[in-house]
Amino acid sequence: VDIAVDKNKVVWNKTPGKHIKKYIIYRESTLANQFDSIGSVPADSLPIFIDATANTQARSYKYRIQIEDMCGNRSGLSPVHQTLHLSANQGTNNDVNLSWNPYEGLLFSSYNILRSHRGSPFNRIGSTPSANLGFTDVNAPLGSKAYLIEVALPFGCTPDTNAASITSIFSNLINLGAGVGNDELNLSQVKLEAYPNPTTGV
Repeated sequence: VDIAVDKNKVVWNKTPGKHIKKYIIYRESTLANQFDSIGSVPADSLPIFIDATANTQARSYKYRIQIEDMCGNRSGLSPVHQTLHLSANQGTNNDVNLSWNPYEGLLFSSYNILRSHRGSPFNRIGSTPSANLGFTDVNAPLGSKAYLIEVALPFGCTPDTNAASITSIFSNLINLGAGVGNDELNLSQVKLEAYPNPTTGV
């Protein structure tokens, strides 16, 4: 997920060859293993496709890519890549329970759990093996929090030879509102009175 726009971003390395016309992007429909074309990218363009119709907050998505040459011949579909969809709920003692679906597409060894507190930069607060799909942020700090799941790739993808390799895959961004501590609860119960009543204008 490209968290800057909250949309799925499909990225690939170009296939060497002078006769490629375009790359066709497919997304799994509401039927399992049925993939429909959702757009294409010309071979001479940057190999990046933004899926503007995907709702990253609702679910994960599966994608495949196909090559079409100048004569209209098409290759087979690429292996499936499935995005990460993160969900969160508030537990007891201000714990935050995180769960996500497995990422599918490339080999990797672990998931990194990232947290931002009150708008601070994201920091890693934990990791789990690639077979684990859950994590609890025990006694999470009070205040607004945001979470991401990261897959760090041992071998990055380089869609642009003039740019750095893409070495991380991210889930959707989860924002949680401010937590309420005991002091804030006590303050909310204080009765306030204003004088003079009615006011004299000051």
